[in-house]
Amino acid sequence: MRIVSALIVAGVTFGVSGCAHRIATPAALNLQFDALEIEGDAALAQRNDEELFAMGVDAYGKKKYERAAKCFDRLAETFPKSPRRLEAIFNAGSAFEERKNWELARERFAAIADPMQGQGIALDAALKLVEVDYNTNALSSAGDVLRTLRSRTDLPPSKRIEATVQLGVIELEVGDRDAAERHFQEALTQWQSAPDNASAGRDYAPAQAQFFLGEVARLRFEEQRLPDRVTTADALSVQIDSVAKALLTAEAAYLKAIRFGVVHWGTAAGQRIGAMYERLYQELSEAPPPRELAPEARGAYDAELHKRIAVLLTNAIEIYEATLAAAQRNGASSTFTEESSEGLQRMRAMQEHNDRALSVRSPP
Repeated sequence: MRIVSALIVAGVTFGVSGCAHRIATPAALNLQFDALEIEGDAALAQRNDEELFAMGVDAYGKKKYERAAKCFDRLAETFPKSPRRLEAIFNAGSAFEERKNWELARERFAAIADPMQGQGIALDAALKLVEVDYNTNALSSAGDVLRTLRSRTDLPPSKRIEATVQLGVIELEVGDRDAAERHFQEALTQWQSAPDNASAGRDYAPAQAQFFLGEVARLRFEEQRLPDRVTTADALSVQIDSVAKALLTAEAAYLKAIRFGVVHWGTAAGQRIGAMYERLYQELSEAPPPRELAPEARGAYDAELHKRIAVLLTNAIEIYEATLAAAQRNGASSTFTEESSEGLQRMRAMQEHNDRALSVRSPP
């Protein structure tokens, strides 16, 4: 089960700063990457390391990722003593990652990653390894790197929080829901006590942790189903209340994620809430009447059921609308916004159908 389509590692970005990362690295880092025919590009052969780096940055910014990778690989191989070399290897990995060439991306990141002692770019590369391993379903390898990072006492709080959140995601993927929930909660506790938690960009990982606490609660909600048939209306009401309580628990967790103000996780949380209301609506609308329901009470029962359904439809529509409005304000576009838009259209059509049913079945 894939929880999200891609694991986004906070804080690991394409290196375009004017200052190269400088770290101690092993002498064995003199690597040869055979995957690309970079020597055949006459234009690159005439460039020095700074020119190659600038060309790579420019190509990456224009989403010409193959060209960017060639520039960075050329720099790394031709100028082994360049201060740009490590950054070039990292950026070549990022370019391959954008092309979903996971094997070559992993090769570059692994060349400079040091999860046990690394700082700067060596630490960022270790986190990138986690991302690549996640996307290739190498979850055990990703978990090992994250556990190594979490065991370090020298990491800044933001990096420890990142590693804790990502480990929770991995655990949720492999089905260890309790361990995942503990790590998401631990990450939020660490964030609340961190001295720099109000800094720009520092709320991404805790927002992700809170979103995934919502995911844990949503999975529990989805495990609950209304029974195929109950004896009395009161018994059905008890079952509905139990499922609704699980929904509200998940909704509360998602709403906390939205309050962080991180567009990606806020949009994802809004879509999830709308989808839960949609699912409960579908179950209620398909639920058979209680066995002991008297024929003369069927009209009143149907009217009450459609009133409950109307509330669910209204909630789903409002959530979907708010999610799409927030995404539009922030220029966000993702599978979550697409799913929210599709869900909104379905719910509006169902609301019209339910309103017609209410107008026919409601007792005078």
